Amino acid sequence: MNKTLFDKFMEIPVDKLVEAKWNYKKEDSRLMDKLKNNIKKNGQIENIIVRELEDDTYEVVNGNHRLMALRDLLFTVVVCYNLGKISDAQAKRIAIETNETKFLADKVKLSEIIALLSDNYNINDLSSTLPYKKEDIEELTNLLKWDWQSGDLVQSEFNEYVLTIYLTPEELTSWNEICKKLNNADVLFCLKESLKKLLMQV
Repeated sequence: MNKTLFDKFMEIPVDKLVEAKWNYKKEDSRLMDKLKNNIKKNGQIENIIVRELEDDTYEVVNGNHRLMALRDLLFTVVVCYNLGKISDAQAKRIAIETNETKFLADKVKLSEIIALLSDNYNINDLSSTLPYKKEDIEELTNLLKWDWQSGDLVQSEFNEYVLTIYLTPEELTSWNEICKKLNNADVLFCLKESLKKLLMQV
């Protein structure tokens, strides 16, 4: 391991850490509760990124909400990655690079994992740490329970497939609830992925 890089990881006392006044992330009390529950359950498993200030303190570049949660949970020391004495502009750029370089979830695969977790954990337990409400977890799980083979699948003259699914009134109500929670793009993605799996079985 690169010793210079490794040495940038430090344990820093909480009272030496200051929140970035320019932090652009919104406050969300519901997510903060989940973050605290995550830390209670797993400890601090994500480091905080900081930079050195002239007054011998460290400004949090990435992890301001984690710092708030750790303070509330009475942590006295935090594991940090120290960027050193970098400029304000460098700090802000790194904040955006590390916060916003995120990959979108595959909704079908996510639903499959949530369904597996639901078989192993109580939904109240899951909703206390996952970034979803109970109803969101139920809907993601129920999305996989549709009987996609209960409808008619036909191939059109344009080499496209049309799937007609027959729903009971109760199923239609559930489907409408799912559509309200997911945007149109996500619903379409889930349908396409499910149809692909169905076509593989034809």
